[in-house]
Amino acid sequence: MNKRGLWGKILLGILIVVFLLLAIIGVSAYQAAQVISVLKEEGAKTQTNIRLLAEQKDCSKLNEIEISVDKIEKETTSACKNPVIKISIGSIKDIPIKCETLPELKADVKNVLSKARSYCEDVGKINESIMNGSLNEEELLALAEKYGIKI
Repeated sequence: MNKRGLWGKILLGILIVVFLLLAIIGVSAYQAAQVISVLKEEGAKTQTNIRLLAEQKDCSKLNEIEISVDKIEKETTSACKNPVIKISIGSIKDIPIKCETLPELKADVKNVLSKARSYCEDVGKINESIMNGSLNEEELLALAEKYGIKI
């Protein structure tokens, strides 16, 4: 039996496995960086737009909030499909949103945005909300607080 050929095949197999692991880690790191970038950028936009919506009753900001939320949802959903990222996020305690809680978060956001849209579509409701304070910044930011997100 040719021991040189056997060792060569073993080393080649190990190199291939190492290369594949590095490629998977590289793709996962890139994807995680993309998610973080989108979260920072769209989170800042959302914070500003929520304040304008809540404080100034500027309903034109509602569409911008929905666009930002859609971008965040798209990126996080895509990242959660990557098993390396899903396992990593699940093991880090400082990350408030886990892949398992993403559907609940989506439903909560949709609920808050539909309530805000109903105020914006009815002039009487938006005026009523101004009078009784039912559409305020605290209510709109409560969702972020529920998931431990600092805005």
